[in-house]
Amino acid sequence: MTVTWTSGYSIKEALPFVEWGPKGGHQMLSPAGTLTFGRNSMCGSPARTVGWRDPGYIHTSFLKELWPDALYTYKLGHRLSDGTHIWSKSYSFRASPYPGQDSLQRVVIFRDMGKAEVDGSDEYGNYE
Repeated sequence: MTVTWTSGYSIKEALPFVEWGPKGGHQMLSPAGTLTFGRNSMCGSPARTVGWRDPGYIHTSFLKELWPDALYTYKLGHRLSDGTHIWSKSYSFRASPYPGQDSLQRVVIFRDMGKAEVDGSDEYGNYE
């Protein structure tokens, strides 16, 4: 299972991780990798100009060795440099079934979330 989220914390400010485990069972910690990108990473206008929006920091953690069809809970965490923690609310998911097992599979696919920009740069979408 891959968990990805965004925040305003760089790894110099806070260490990202996921606390997770079987529902009602022992919870584990999985570290998260962090990346970001800047205006100069974009291919050109309007993304570099009126369309630019700072993405913050993108964190990704991999939850491995899941038991098939088991229910898991998890929450996102950041350990600040002073040792305190910031937590998300708790979430849950069911791991994939055994290979070949009959079951209903649901997949969520998304792309641009369509957030409007203060500078009106979303107007370019009207011309696509």
